[in-house]
Amino acid sequence: MQRREFEEWQRLSELAYVKCEAFLNSDALDEVRKGMQELTAKYPRHSVALDCHVEVCDSEKEEVLPLLRFGITAMEGKSPYIHHADSTPQRYLVNGAIHVVPHDHCPNCWGIWDFKFKNKACSHCSFSVGKEVRYMLDTDICPYCERGKMTSKSLTCDDCGFQLLPSEVAWG
Repeated sequence: MQRREFEEWQRLSELAYVKCEAFLNSDALDEVRKGMQELTAKYPRHSVALDCHVEVCDSEKEEVLPLLRFGITAMEGKSPYIHHADSTPQRYLVNGAIHVVPHDHCPNCWGIWDFKFKNKACSHCSFSVGKEVRYMLDTDICPYCERGKMTSKSLTCDDCGFQLLPSEVAWG
């Protein structure tokens, strides 16, 4: 997804998050939260979730890109709590254009492509890191651990030790 397009969808996702979070925490769901707690106390090996999703579907690619996944979860008879299940967005340079997708998806075809650091090629479209796809780093944050720092002079994370090759990175 092109960067500007992603930013527009991201604004909708942020609005949906605010509105859905308010609803999930509202008195309107007291009975549901109580039921979740009671049933997970009765059946402690089960957990239950009520989720809110924002997903963009591309009719040409025939793929769905999840932008927001969160909700309330209950387990073991404890009070339900807010959980998050979405992936952080990652910027990529794909054949010269900036794309932004959740880090576990392919920036070209939107198929699921997790662990790009180990699986260098997308199993859906065969685009690969270091060829058609590069990590777009416009900050010094490590794309692997998201804690440490990398620089154009040192492509080794100062926190986790992860290394990128120069062919895998584009600096923004």
